[in-house]
Parts: sequence; structure tokens; C-alpha cells
Amino acid sequence: MRMWAGSDSVPLAITFCPSVDHLRARLRASPSRRTVLLDGDLPDVDRDLLADITAAAGVAVIVEGTRRRLAWQRLGAAGVLTADFDQTQLVSAITPSAALPVARETPAAGPLIAVTGPGGTGASVTAIALAQGLAAAAGRVLLCDCCLHAEQAMLHNAHGGHPGLADVIEMHAEYRPTVRQVRQLALGIVERGYHLMLGLRRARHWSSVRSASLYAALTSLRTAFDVVIADVDADVDGELQTGSAEIEERNVIARAVFARADVTLVVGQPSMKGVYALVRTVTDLLEFGVAPQHVLPVLNQSTGGPGERAALARAVRHLIDGAEGGPQVGPVLFLPAVALEAHLRDCEALPEPLSRTLAEATQALLGRHGVRPTAPAPALQRVAPGALGHWGGADP
Repeated sequence: MRMWAGSDSVPLAITFCPSVDHLRARLRASPSRRTVLLDGDLPDVDRDLLADITAAAGVAVIVEGTRRRLAWQRLGAAGVLTADFDQTQLVSAITPSAALPVARETPAAGPLIAVTGPGGTGASVTAIALAQGLAAAAGRVLLCDCCLHAEQAMLHNAHGGHPGLADVIEMHAEYRPTVRQVRQLALGIVERGYHLMLGLRRARHWSSVRSASLYAALTSLRTAFDVVIADVDADVDGELQTGSAEIEERNVIARAVFARADVTLVVGQPSMKGVYALVRTVTDLLEFGVAPQHVLPVLNQSTGGPGERAALARAVRHLIDGAEGGPQVGPVLFLPAVALEAHLRDCEALPEPLSRTLAEATQALLGRHGVRPTAPAPALQRVAPGALGHWGGADP
């Protein structure tokens, strides 16, 4: 290729990148239309790298090797060349009219329901009760543990080498698995009627989760199951709020779930601090971009009478109405105080009134607003050097 460029037989200048990190650095440093030739045998060449190249205005062309034969254009490549390509094939691949990703159909996706809370409010158990309630009427239901400190394995006594969300994401880095393959990675919870997708084995494993594969995995889960319930953290801070790309990457699972959720249940406790934490969490989600009419505030373990519940509901409404979009948030759902420890320890079905109450409230919200259209994965945008300005005052 260097001989072709040197002889002007191919209209391009060639730059060699010795590693994928070097390539990403060059693309971030000067985003412009470039054609990137990638060796298909390299293990780092996957869906996420192709997405990064496209986000930087580049055009990814795969040179097929002998060890990996993937559906490159389905993963986002603009073109594929054989290992013995000639000058004509290269010019054709880098021609703007030819270097366009193939159109891909978006499969029909079931509703995605997020269940979250400020911590210590019983959100994970609420997600279990909701999954049981929806499974009684909604067909094939999946409870997916999307928390960094994933505790659904403990709550279901599902210890051992079971596959989980990280395995689904890893599969989507190189191909889109079939519906059957995705379903086989979930555990069947026979006593409660739903399926369970275990979460990360350690919180530090967030560093292996990459956004393009994550969004593809969420789409596959919603295609394979009639309803997906995500037990998820409420931390959605990103680079825009903190100036740190690493924080955004750490919160990528939560941000991906809330960006696509059709209903978001925010679980709190019926106390002064519990109401404050509930409203703070709802406000954070509204600022992130969650539609207020899709938010359902929940006060768990409520023991007071009608008068006390009315006072709590007024307090929540008064505080939420002060946030942008707050008046559109629906009324509070109160869940009764129910002893669940024995049911969880013995892996039994939870009390039916609790699961039915949650399912009916969620289905009512879904019935009013429906399932949101599936959106593509957002491109990660880095802060350009100097874009944040500098500290005030005289320069030293």
C-alpha cells in the first residue's frame, strides 16, 4: 500500500497505527473523515471500536483475515476487503458513496422497566416482586441485575459459575446472538415464574463494559423477552456533569438503562430522610433526561394509616413540583410493610398482593404511555483540550 500511495496510483496518504489505543488517540485528536483499514484477525477489532471510529467521523473498512469471520457490516463496518485486495478494490472501498454502513432493521423490543432507589430502600426486592407480578400476566419476563454491586445472585441463592450480563455484552462485541442463545443465559426462577440475568461478579468489572456492545445487548434482551425489568443504580452522572469520562464509563449501565426505560420506579422509605432521598433521586433522573410522566415514585414498607400516607404524599408532591418537569410525575405508590426475609431465604414466591399491586401500577403507566422507540447508542464525546476554559484571575 505504501508503494501505491507513493506512486500516486491510490489517492491517499497512509499513516500506520501500531495499536488500537494509538488509533483512538489519533481519531480523538483530529476528528475528520478518514478511512481506517482494520485487520479482522485482531481481537480488539469489535463492535465498540467500529462505533468509536464512526463517532469520530471515520470510515471503518475491514481487511478479512483467516482466523475470524464475522458479520462485519452488521457490527458497523462500512466495507470489507479480502486479504488479497488490489488497488481498484481499495479505491472502491474508500469512495464516499460506497463507504456507507448497511441499513439494519431494528427488532421489535418489549418494554424496559427500571427499578432504582437511593440505597437501603428495598429496590432490589421491589424489582423481584414486580417481576413476579408481571410474570403472572405478561408472559416471558426477565429480571436483569444492572447494579455495580449486583446482589440479585444473593437474593436468589444463585451462586456459582452462572453466566450473566457481562457474558451477554461480551457476545455482542463480535456478533448478535440468536434469541435462543440469549434466553439460555438466563436462569429460570420457577417458584416466581420469571427469568433472572445475573449481574457483574465484582463492581470493578465495570471497566470491561463498553457502550456499543451494552446497547446491543439491551436490545437483544428486550427482543428475547416480553418484558425486561432492570434492577439498577441511581447514579447517572457523566462527563458533562463531572468533567470525567471515567465516571461516565463507570455509570454506563445505569445511563443506558434510564435512557431507554419505558417506566422508572424510584423506591424510597416513608420517613423524613427517606422522602428527601426519594425526591433527590427523582430530581437527578429528571435532570438526566428521564421523562417525568414515565416516573413512578414508590414508598416502601409503609405502616401508617391514611392520614400519615396523605401527609407523606403531600410532602413528596411539594418537593418534586419544585423540580423541572416535577409536576408531571405521577402520584406516590405506597407498598405495605410485609415480612419478606423468610420468602427470600427459602426462595419462595413473594406474597401475591404485593406483586399484584406493583404489576397493576406499572401496567397502568405502560398503558398510558406505551413503549418508547429504540434509540441508537449515543457516541461518547470527549472534552476537547481548552474547551472548559481556565480559572479566573490573573495568570501566574
